[in-house]
Amino acid sequence: MPFASAHFRAGSRVRLAAAACCAVAALATAGCSSSPATPSGHPPGGPGTVSKLPVRQALYLALEQGKKDTSALGDISVQVSGSSTSTSTGTMRMQFKPSTVISSAVQIKASSRTVTLDEITAGNTLYIKTASLAVATGKPWAAVPSPAGAASASQPGMSNPNPLQDIELLFSSHDFHAVGTQMVDGVSTTEYQGSYPASNALKGLKPSEIKAIGASIHGLIDESVWIDARHQLRRVITTEHVSSVTITITMNITAINVPLTVAVPPASQVSHLPLSALGGSH
Repeated sequence: MPFASAHFRAGSRVRLAAAACCAVAALATAGCSSSPATPSGHPPGGPGTVSKLPVRQALYLALEQGKKDTSALGDISVQVSGSSTSTSTGTMRMQFKPSTVISSAVQIKASSRTVTLDEITAGNTLYIKTASLAVATGKPWAAVPSPAGAASASQPGMSNPNPLQDIELLFSSHDFHAVGTQMVDGVSTTEYQGSYPASNALKGLKPSEIKAIGASIHGLIDESVWIDARHQLRRVITTEHVSSVTITITMNITAINVPLTVAVPPASQVSHLPLSALGGSH
């Protein structure tokens, strides 16, 4: 099942696709192994000035700034604990204009095994590359319809196709507040925290779409965001509960508005699978 596409997809806080980490971790126990993904560099940032805006205004301005951004680079990690455990780390390349295309390269460790996963999300299609899928299909990449197509027309499965804007559910938080200041990759930021019911993340999804990716998200989702003085989102940490596991997703934005193009694989290298082929048990 997809890593957390583009939620990583994206990504990716792809809330439902985050449950996919459990299924991808299961691939590792099948014996797939490879070397770690190569992380992107961390460009230096300016010190800036910490925002003293009211908390909801700060969130609104960060969302508006995200609409203007053309691209971003990021690091991502996912910790899964509970009935199954895994640790996933990787990098993201995010193109927002002229269209949203997001790629991730992730290394997943579980049960003393390691599997490497590449993903590209473009429109309504999720492209997945793993050693096991290549053996099964005979082609390097597999394409599946992105889950939760009703959630977003341009990039399904996320509450927003742009990860720099995918914090909008915090507006439904009743305890959203400023925590303090912190340097993130050399940039001064203000940290904000909030929580909201997991049911808010499922709105707009069809029951068949939730079932297709095996997700059972419940309880409260806790989220922390770090925003700099230019209203740029610099870090997001989300903790959510899916079935019998707890998933903590950390995304660090390492560069914004850099020259970047993300391309989908050529058709000759892609096999096509139904979404049901990725069904998991978690």
